[in-house]
Amino acid sequence: NATPASYSRTFHCNAFQYPAPGTDWTPTIYGAYLAASKTAKKVWLPLNFLKIGDIITAYSLVGDAIETNALTLDCKLVQVNKADPLTTTDITNGAITQVIADGNFDSTANLDDETVATDKQYLLEILGTTGVGDAITVIGAEVTVTRRL
Repeated sequence: NATPASYSRTFHCNAFQYPAPGTDWTPTIYGAYLAASKTAKKVWLPLNFLKIGDIITAYSLVGDAIETNALTLDCKLVQVNKADPLTTTDITNGAITQVIADGNFDSTANLDDETVATDKQYLLEILGTTGVGDAITVIGAEVTVTRRL
């Protein structure tokens, strides 16, 4: 039997899940916005375009940071596992290099290839901290997937 053909595609995603809109990350026309003086606030970006057998190979988190004091932005790929209770697993090498500087960012994670399987879901967990005068806007992510035909 021959190995099925495959191709690499980059998908854009920006359908954020907000834990407390208006108090933490807030939806805007540009994406997810974190205002000044917020500490360790999370927002999630589900990867709802995946098929079983897809291989997630990399992603880039894209946006803009206004840094006047001391901001940090982290992001990691997380697998949600069917269990009782539900569990999560951080994907090996699935975190971006922390964003700490003013300006737009396109921060990439070249993770260990992760094959999508039954009973598992995937999301990007974004964690931001802003100081006085800081702000972060994440417009979305570009996720590279190898898909079998």
